[in-house]
Amino acid sequence: MGGGGPDIIDLDENKTYMLCRCFKSKNKPFCDGS
Repeated sequence: MGGGGPDIIDLDENKTYMLCRCFKSKNKPFCDGS
């Protein structure tokens, strides 16, 4: 699943952290830049 990354991250603060760690890839470094 790689359609709406930041979309899901904006759903829950708690989930954001978990997703950030999982989505913290070279493809989605937006999590680490927050």
